[in-house]
Order: sequence, then C-alpha cells, then structure tokens
Amino acid sequence: MGDQLRAFQQHAWDAIRASTDTYGDEAIGAVLNAKQTFAFLKELDAINWSDQPYIHDLPQITKDFIQNDAMPPWATDETRRQMLRACEVFDDVGPMYVISLLHKSLPECYAAANGAHVLTSTGRLGSFAKGDQQSIDILVRRVVETAHFILEVMDAKNWKHDSKRAIRVIKKIRLFHAGVRLMQVQKGTWDEATYGKPINNEDELGTLLAFSYVALLGLRTLGVHVPPEDEEAIITQWRVIGYYLGIADHALPTSMAHAADLWHDIDVRQFRASEDGKLLTSALTLFLEDVLFDKRLRGMPNHLMNQLMDTRMLDMLGVPLHKDVMKHEWTGLERLLTWLCNLFLRMGWLGRTTMGFLSKMVMSSLVEIWNGKKQVRILLETELKHIP
Repeated sequence: MGDQLRAFQQHAWDAIRASTDTYGDEAIGAVLNAKQTFAFLKELDAINWSDQPYIHDLPQITKDFIQNDAMPPWATDETRRQMLRACEVFDDVGPMYVISLLHKSLPECYAAANGAHVLTSTGRLGSFAKGDQQSIDILVRRVVETAHFILEVMDAKNWKHDSKRAIRVIKKIRLFHAGVRLMQVQKGTWDEATYGKPINNEDELGTLLAFSYVALLGLRTLGVHVPPEDEEAIITQWRVIGYYLGIADHALPTSMAHAADLWHDIDVRQFRASEDGKLLTSALTLFLEDVLFDKRLRGMPNHLMNQLMDTRMLDMLGVPLHKDVMKHEWTGLERLLTWLCNLFLRMGWLGRTTMGFLSKMVMSSLVEIWNGKKQVRILLETELKHIP
C-alpha cells in the first residue's frame, strides 16, 4: 500500500485527530462535574431511550442533547430510502456480516496503535489473556454491547414511523465515549502528545469505517454477493450513524470509493504493530474460541482471520499464519454458510424473508449465548465507574 494520502492532506488529518465531540463532552461533562454525578447517571440510565424521554432535573445542556434528534441537515428522502434498504440488506446477510465484523473489522481496528492504547488503558481488555476475571467480564460485555448496538441501528423499525430508538441507542454510546474521554483528561495521566486526544474524531471515524466499509470487504472475501448499490446504501446508513455519534461531518464517508480513501489514509497514518494491538487481538481470539465456537472448532477464529485479513495485517496483529494447514471441515463449513446465504438471496422475496427471519434469530441467539438471559443495556453509571 502506497503512503500517499488520498482523502485529506496531512494537516487536515491532524486537525481531525485533534478534534473531539464537543457537544457530547459538554453534555456528559455537566453530569460528571456536578455534585449529583451518580444520581444524574442513574437518571440517564433510567430514561426510556425508545420513546420521548421523561427527564427530571438533569442539567439543561444534557436535556437538550437527549432531545435533539433531528435528522442530519444533508439528509434527503433518498437518504431515508437508502437507510431502510441498508437494514434490509443487513437482514439478508446478518450472520455473515457479524463473522466479518468479529474476524476482520474489530481486529483491524486494533491495528491503529494509538486507538488501541485507549482500549487497553480504559478497559483492562489487554489482561484478558492473563485470565483476569474482571477483564474477561469486560471483554464479553464489550463484544455483547457491540453486537447489540449493530442489531439496534441496523433494524428498520428503529428508524421508521418517527421511532427514536436507534438515535437514542447511538447517543448513549456517544455519552459513554465522551465520559471516558473526559475522565482520562481529568486524571491528568493521558499522554496526548503521543496518542492524540482519547477517542478523537480520527479514531471514531476508523471504527465507523471498520463496521461498514471493512465489513463489506469481508463479505466480498467470504463470497457473499452484495450488489454495489446495496453497499452504497450501507455506507449511507453508517454516515447517518456517524453524524449522531458526533463525528466531524466533513470527515464522514459519502460513498464506497470515498470510504476506501479514508480507510487508506488512516492505515497510512495510524496502522502499525503494537503490544496493545496484539493484546487486544489475542484477547478477542480467546473470547471467540471460548464463547462463540464449539470445542471442536477452537481453531475457527484463527482460520477466519487468516481468510479475511492479508499477511501484513496478520503479522501486525500477531495472528499466527495457518493458511497452509487449515482443516478441510472448517473451510467446508464456511463455504456452506456462504452458499446458503447466496441461495436465499437468489430466491427473491421468499428467500429474503426467510433469510431475514433466520438472521435475526441467529443474531439474537448469539447475544443470548454470550450474555445469558440478562437484558443488554449500556449503563453509564456502571461503565464509567469501572474506568481505571
């Protein structure tokens, strides 16, 4: 990969890295800096995020933040059409999308060394491989929350008929990110000169691209056919999600081609081997082996990472190269899943309806397997309390 930047010049990228979500910072800052911090956090956690929230005595800026759920100023009827189409596509390919997310998108996020340091320093996730139970619990919670977040924002009913559920779910994550960022700064131990601002616009944009553009590349590698116009719809959907996450508007992807240029630039600027990235990838692999796959398929995560990432990325993340010793039954299982997915997609309305039902059932089952019968909820009081 060449090192010539495509989307922005170096100074423009530096400005993006130096910027954060000011509105989110102010909204959560008013809570964290108040005498009633934990009372306010409990009140935020008690809000019904799927309807108009019933707010008592939160700071005014926090109330305004919650209630400001207007669509982006650049959104049109075509934007809304593409968003609903993106949700339909996700219904069609959901399980394969998640396979790509877990074995390509998330690990490639960890290749951004500075961003990976935020995760290891704020979540103890790097201690997972050492058997630390708290780290194990945090990692499981993070993966469950990620899967649940994607299920919520890629569900059409959460955007239809004036529903605010998807927007509220996104804003809860936005407040969490802002809270982590402010707590790191207030502690006075964060090395901004080395790592940039914690959870800055560049790192958040990279994660957004990983969950959209990179996941779509993974589907291509797996052999799942998503028409180009549907790929564009998914990019539009994540552009809207990025807007509600507070990412700088001018940095958000507007097409697959634009997303490719943005991802290329972040790769050039941020991707390199690091102990943080290797620890996170190792922790993710152990989680997938222990929780997601049957004992007889413990090697499947490594196999899928080898299939979905190139040698440079695998080496950067410390993933063993096992392409030449893959067991045939693992490759056969992967091909069977891809064949079934494409078969249903070719069957027209009936196939897509069936695939959509199966996708939601499989995705919900995975979340239940990971999380048990507990309701998946991001509780700001709990999450921010455990930031070291």
